[in-house]
Amino acid sequence: MLFPNLLDKFQVTKTIGMGGFSTVFEVIRLRDGKHFACKTNSMMGDDKLILQELKIMAQLRHDPGVVRLVAIVRDLGFCHIIMELCEGTLLSRLPLGEDEAALVVAKVAETLQRMHALGMAHNDIKPGNILVGYDGEVKVADFGLSWQEGQGKGPLMRGGTARYMPPGERFKESCDIWALGVTLYEMLTGKIAYEELQTPQVLSELERYEDLPLILFDWSRVPVLAKDLMLGMLNLDKKKRLTAAQILEHPWIKRITQNYNRPASDTKVEVKAKQDVRMMGGQASVPMY
Repeated sequence: MLFPNLLDKFQVTKTIGMGGFSTVFEVIRLRDGKHFACKTNSMMGDDKLILQELKIMAQLRHDPGVVRLVAIVRDLGFCHIIMELCEGTLLSRLPLGEDEAALVVAKVAETLQRMHALGMAHNDIKPGNILVGYDGEVKVADFGLSWQEGQGKGPLMRGGTARYMPPGERFKESCDIWALGVTLYEMLTGKIAYEELQTPQVLSELERYEDLPLILFDWSRVPVLAKDLMLGMLNLDKKKRLTAAQILEHPWIKRITQNYNRPASDTKVEVKAKQDVRMMGGQASVPMY
């Protein structure tokens, strides 16, 4: 592993995950033994998307619903994004109970509401990009496809994951709402949305409809109020689709936040794994090495 600058300050312990454009490692900071996640991106091609990701993460580093950016380490041809370490993604926890699913939606909607107010769209909301911290906090992660108003939409911009994207839309706040609606379905059922359709066909198939075909979903495990919320999030007309603020005011969401008798941002998801005794850290400033 030829990362001299990274290895000068961090010990790489294991690979957490791999994607088409990056690899995520668990690392230990040598000076204090704290554990972090390290997303290593190749910069051999165009680095505009990586710089865009760093810019957005830096702006959101104080947001409690976002995985915290800790440091940036540069090696020849690589950029390492050091972030707080979380217990895992929603993928390993599906399906969720009704209350837990409502709580996750509420917390993600709160985060999206703050992002959208800043003119940002995450552009890749899905179970794999929603993390649960060791303290039970829900965090939005992976801003590699995120977009901010005013930055343009050049040919290098990629859309999100096809199965979670609304037909005919990109780089819009309304795309995040659709993706969260699909994620909600998967949280409650443990099933893949549009299971009858192959991924490359999803968007082209949906573009044929004016209203969402209910037959594409198995509603047997979806409570009535949750279904009502989901249909509002999956409205094919983006002008009629719910906003993040409207999601938070929906009766199905209000029920869970009122039961806890405090805002969704003050509640936590149960952590099924044992509390990790390792030191995990982060800081408000973003040092660069």
